Amino acid sequence: DPSYGSDLSGTLITASAPVIVYAGHACPFIPATSAYCDHLEDSVPPSATLATDHLVVPPYNSQGTPRHFVKVVADRDNTELLFDPTSVFPATTLDSGDVVTFEATSAFRVHSTARVLVASFFEGESSFPVPGPTRGDPAQTHIVPVAQAQTASAFLAPPNFTANWAQLIAPAGSAITVDGAAAVGWTAGSGAFFDLARTPARPAGFTSADAAGLPVFPGLVRYDEVVG
Repeated sequence: DPSYGSDLSGTLITASAPVIVYAGHACPFIPATSAYCDHLEDSVPPSATLATDHLVVPPYNSQGTPRHFVKVVADRDNTELLFDPTSVFPATTLDSGDVVTFEATSAFRVHSTARVLVASFFEGESSFPVPGPTRGDPAQTHIVPVAQAQTASAFLAPPNFTANWAQLIAPAGSAITVDGAAAVGWTAGSGAFFDLARTPARPAGFTSADAAGLPVFPGLVRYDEVVG
């Protein structure tokens, strides 16, 4: 349905040969009452790369309470979702293609009994009343499952942004360095299973950034896709 307001979330796409699927929007307001709109786009992970354990952290924002909207899409019938802490969203059961959408203002962990896709949608700048460099426009990114976390990552960011931020999630007690310097300012989240840190990076250095709906999502390849 191409009409205004249609939502393809939960749609299953199959192909007779390998394809890459992108999802996006020309200019959404997130939420509808919050200015301003911006374009969204991100590659959609194949169903074979989905997983059952995700840590979700609101985008860093020093101009107000960090907040974003989260979507969880089920890949199988009778998929049970459990949230930690439980105050984030009540336990629920989804069938294949079903979607839950809610606003979150704190970190949480979601376990599922079957594979799910989890996505984060940043809110428009008027959701944050104080002007500043961490207030931005809507953006979209998919959450990397816990099982696919890595021990080293290289980040790229434009050198002409006012500020760039890297948001790190790691097991409690981990020794984390950014460009050789120890990351500091860790706080506990999601039942104290993991610690969270936000590290300001040099404008011309290595970091992650999403100032105009251009999220960073790592490529995921299965072993049999490489050697098969």
